[in-house]
Amino acid sequence: MDRVIDTNIAVIANGREVTASVSCQIKAIEFLEAAVSRDRTVIDAGNRVLGEYRKRLKAEGQPGVGDQFFRHLLDNQGNTKRIRVIDERDARGDPLRRAFAHGNLSAFDPSDRPFAICSAVGRARVVTATDSDWLIHEVGLQACGVRVEFICGKAAATKA
Repeated sequence: MDRVIDTNIAVIANGREVTASVSCQIKAIEFLEAAVSRDRTVIDAGNRVLGEYRKRLKAEGQPGVGDQFFRHLLDNQGNTKRIRVIDERDARGDPLRRAFAHGNLSAFDPSDRPFAICSAVGRARVVTATDSDWLIHEVGLQACGVRVEFICGKAAATKA
């Protein structure tokens, strides 16, 4: 299954997100382990998604599961069975870009926008854990073709 994976899942899996519960951290670890073994992660050709991961994760792949996931992405960029690279330029003029520019998503977190664009262009679900911005803007994102899955439940996102 193709999925766009929000940075916060990897950060939570590393134990670096103090607002996440222990059960959410366990879900994040299990999710990433399963994603590496059976799913295909969607990233963009412009490396904006990898850039967001790079801000909060260690490319060496240690010491956490989130860091290992990031290393997996870096090592497998050419492996189409593990990574699907979309050309975000395909989103030019699409409703999502217009919504970011001057519509109902203009307040949507700029650091989450590359993930939303990958979702819309790649027709893949965004998976997040506790990021409230995805919940706050869920209706607007859905209108633009972005589907969001909350692995720790929507209630966890309201507390973040």
